[in-house]
Amino acid sequence: MTPALDATAFSRLVEDVDLDVAVDFLTTFNALLVSRIARIEQALEDHDEEEICTSLLSLHASAAMVGASQLQASAARALTQRPMGLELSGAFVRELQDQADLFSDAVAGSPVLAGPATHKATG
Repeated sequence: MTPALDATAFSRLVEDVDLDVAVDFLTTFNALLVSRIARIEQALEDHDEEEICTSLLSLHASAAMVGASQLQASAARALTQRPMGLELSGAFVRELQDQADLFSDAVAGSPVLAGPATHKATG
């Protein structure tokens, strides 16, 4: 099974920037997940193929950077569908929401991430 949080991907991000910047990026990604998924859901409801593609690409790219492997895989799978969004439904949105919850739980449970991310997010 694909992990909710891929530590190897996050380690690559830390190598590319530094720990503080990587944790800030991950914290922001995590905080924006609800709105990102809502954007995908709205685009699906509106049958707006361009917005579906844009929002899925955004989720896919940022999920890859922080190591949100399940979200990355789901976005990648959805991006292969043509016409865009035809087969996606409320079940897909719920899958993304469940994966986002698992990712948030994994971040909160990570000894490296929980402390700094929580402190920075709350001030």
